[in-house]
Amino acid sequence: MASHYLFETDFCNPASGWEKGQVEKNVQDARRRLWQSLPSFPDLAALNAWLEACCIEQWGQIQHGTLPGTIADVHETERASLMPLGRSFDGFVEHTKRVSPTCLVHFERNRYSVPASFANRPVSLRVYPERIVVAAEGQILCEHPRIIERGHHLPGKRFMTGGIISPSFSASLGLCAMARPSLSCRKPSGNCRPSFSSAPAATVR
Repeated sequence: MASHYLFETDFCNPASGWEKGQVEKNVQDARRRLWQSLPSFPDLAALNAWLEACCIEQWGQIQHGTLPGTIADVHETERASLMPLGRSFDGFVEHTKRVSPTCLVHFERNRYSVPASFANRPVSLRVYPERIVVAAEGQILCEHPRIIERGHHLPGKRFMTGGIISPSFSASLGLCAMARPSLSCRKPSGNCRPSFSSAPAATVR
């Protein structure tokens, strides 16, 4: 990240917390100012938007401490000297996975579908906070919303919705035999939406 955004790092020595006491105090003060009244949020994006707005508002109230004026005043003065911001840093955690014979990859007790042409082949699983991206051979194969809850169960008899497979799927191998996923992915990006044959649906009791 430092090489991407071109800034210098200044790390503390191991087990030397006193070297960053001022930083820890600023974090503590910011937490007390922000989290006094915490509203509810429907998702992580709404929380981040609220947090950004609160921080910008407080920049106009907090004195810089070293330079005259508030943090917002000093930032406005420095903006003329700042470099233009490039593309956003693509931060994700990458795992190497092997696709199952039924075209699934497993992550945190949830299963995600992959195009049928990559069954029994290794792929790269890129984990973002809100989505899962499957890549291989230099291209994006498919993308799914990330399910945070472990052991997620989908309602009713529908075991596959938007490419996300519940653990109940593994309880019925007969469904795997009757439902043959076929390749229906947009390249280089897009949601993978397997289609199924006209075989009768299996019911798990």
